[in-house]
Amino acid sequence: MKTWLAGALAAIVSFAFAACSAGDPAMPSSQAPEATSADAPTFHRDVAPILQQRCQSCHVVGGIAPFSLVTYADARAMSAPIVAMTQSKQMPPWGAHDTEDCKLTRPLRADMRLTDAELRTLEVWDRNGAPEGNPADAPPPITPPRNDLASPSATLRSDVGFAMSGTNDELRCFVLDPKLTEDTFITATNVVPEHAGVVHHVLVFVDEAGESKKNADANGQYECFGGPKISQPTLLTGWAPGGVPNELPDGVALQVPKGSLLVMQVHYHAAPGVNAPPDRTSVQLRYADKKPSYIALPRLIGNFEGSLPGLGGLMSGPNDPASGVEFVVPPNVANHTETMKITIPKELGGQKLQEMKLLGAGGHMHYVGVSEQISISRAAPKPSTPKDECLLSIPRWDFDWQRGYAYDVPIDDLPTVAPDDELTIKCTYDNTMQNPKMGRALREAGLTSPVAVKLGESTLEEMCLGSFMFVVPAP
Repeated sequence: MKTWLAGALAAIVSFAFAACSAGDPAMPSSQAPEATSADAPTFHRDVAPILQQRCQSCHVVGGIAPFSLVTYADARAMSAPIVAMTQSKQMPPWGAHDTEDCKLTRPLRADMRLTDAELRTLEVWDRNGAPEGNPADAPPPITPPRNDLASPSATLRSDVGFAMSGTNDELRCFVLDPKLTEDTFITATNVVPEHAGVVHHVLVFVDEAGESKKNADANGQYECFGGPKISQPTLLTGWAPGGVPNELPDGVALQVPKGSLLVMQVHYHAAPGVNAPPDRTSVQLRYADKKPSYIALPRLIGNFEGSLPGLGGLMSGPNDPASGVEFVVPPNVANHTETMKITIPKELGGQKLQEMKLLGAGGHMHYVGVSEQISISRAAPKPSTPKDECLLSIPRWDFDWQRGYAYDVPIDDLPTVAPDDELTIKCTYDNTMQNPKMGRALREAGLTSPVAVKLGESTLEEMCLGSFMFVVPAP
């Protein structure tokens, strides 16, 4: 996971989820009511449609969210926390937001951000006492998004399920064999949790060398916190609450080599006092019926331990030791940054690299991380292409809500990445007790106060990664 083109954790645009809250339900509203009028927001006419579109993939009875937001009584009891959590951008759990130094010029697919008008509607509704309004104004109940893939070519799941219990989350890997007798192109994927109440998220990796078999027990599964524990994992797909089937654009497909195994990593969410039945989450795949025009290439860039001569690598940081450049987040230091740079080489592995389109991008850090930004500086931009461009900003990183972000434009209008262009991944960390994730991280590590955090895969180590889904013309 330390080479710049290692395939893993790539943003494959499959985490399309709606708002799921773990906020504080006791948070009060300090605003005085506004004057009411016939146009003042009411629940049935104005608020319910927002909750349907932004929240009810998770906030329903039996969903992964801790409370429902379907009925008026549900929403009325939570009106102040709804306002606080949405205005702070903690909800919906959509990390990509514009900042002063990063404003995206392209829309994002399945964008869950609330508009200014929606935020204002929720705020005014709460200030006015959260009026119910006329039930006749209510929108029709929404149909839950389809959670299966139409006409899958294959559906894979473990022969033996995993029963989640106890108070600690579990990350479990299942080895699946799609029995591919030839190189196969995949145009759509989907993950279907059997027990969504305990399945927090799912990642599915390609294991081309079949290494995962050595890790698996007699049931074909193994513990896998931090990653799938194979040397060259390439992410195929994933799922998070509210996720829907992931279909690549027309003419684009992932290529999976013949004989490859799949490793399905499931993050099981602890529910104190609940012993869930064995879960057999499944993976659905749809194979292309013809060769695609474009090949999707998921790639991971970052986690550099030092410099890469002629290419970049780990940059000098604000708290580096006197001995030289080092990835280390000192204890009790907030706003610490680590920066990774890579100049795209002209050749890799003896093959000439060409200009690529970028379908989408994502970030990856652990509990100490608080923000990440990915940008590009082009060596020879075309007249219609900016020299410097911010590709993604995640100003409020949350380890528990990770996803990739796809640009919602035609392939010809996607950002370009070419040899000699420089990609920069800047990660910011807060290694103090003011970071709300630190308590959890320290407890899991058996510690009571912050310590120096270095590069690695464990709970109290860190990463600085950019995940990219490139597309190139099919050979």
